[in-house]
Amino acid sequence: MRAVLRIASLFAAALCSSSFAQYPTKPIHIVTPSAAGAPNDIIARIIGPSLSQALGQPVIVENKPGGDGVIGAEAVINSPADGYTLLMPSNTYLFMPLLRKKPPHDPAAAFVPISSIVSAAYYFVVSSTVPAKTMAEFIGYARANPGKLNYAAGALTAVVLTESLKKHAGINLVQIPYKGQNLAFPDLMTGRVHATFASASALVYVKEGKMRALAVTSDRRNPLAPDVPARVEAGLPPVSIDIFTGLFGPVGTPREVVERLSREVNVILRRPEIREQVDRVGLDPQGSSPDEFAAYLKQQREVWRQAIEDAGIQPN
Repeated sequence: MRAVLRIASLFAAALCSSSFAQYPTKPIHIVTPSAAGAPNDIIARIIGPSLSQALGQPVIVENKPGGDGVIGAEAVINSPADGYTLLMPSNTYLFMPLLRKKPPHDPAAAFVPISSIVSAAYYFVVSSTVPAKTMAEFIGYARANPGKLNYAAGALTAVVLTESLKKHAGINLVQIPYKGQNLAFPDLMTGRVHATFASASALVYVKEGKMRALAVTSDRRNPLAPDVPARVEAGLPPVSIDIFTGLFGPVGTPREVVERLSREVNVILRRPEIREQVDRVGLDPQGSSPDEFAAYLKQQREVWRQAIEDAGIQPN
């Protein structure tokens, strides 16, 4: 009887392995738990067509914003772990448990890393209604008007960076929550919101004169906005955190599927035409093996924990 069961088990495993060897046989969905125009949404749509070509199946990008990425993430968690529903979050979601007393789940336990995708710099932008053209002027204005200025909190990154700035500069800015950074832009343009840290997607409004960029978090000026001072020039506090996105599958996704996806993504990220598109939107192509990405995530989790603690942010 045991021999029969063992043969049946081996046969089932062989069938399973064979089915994944044929992967993929149907469309693949990449969920970005953010609003359209966020860095992870942009990069998903850049690499999606090439990934579709490499895999021979359509790659569909879906936006599911809200809850610091939890809404989109749980849609993937509740999907079969078969490589057909993937997640491309920002670090806002990945480090969400650091800001919640009772997080709905732990991303580190819910997902398997496939590959790092891009890193990014963030810009400190203010409404054109704010009478400040430099960081020094903004800080001086905020000190002269304690509690009268606010900032858009559309992502954990914006919260950590702004709270660090508040502590460093000794200013008081009231936090206004948003489901995504881009959703705050209309209010920034009208002056209902005064400032935020945002990705390069804000630069289109900066160039139109609807917002003003006072600093970028990188150590050097960004070619996309050469007139915007880098962190040290502008007087921003040290930025220890990395701002990045990557590709994940639900825990239990077969290793052969994870490795196949990682290989294809890394090949795509090395293509000159893809790198040019990524550079054009102010992102920096990365790429990694699943194990390299897992080690990086572990290191960054500790860095973010320390940054949150240093900024005095308390879990809620």
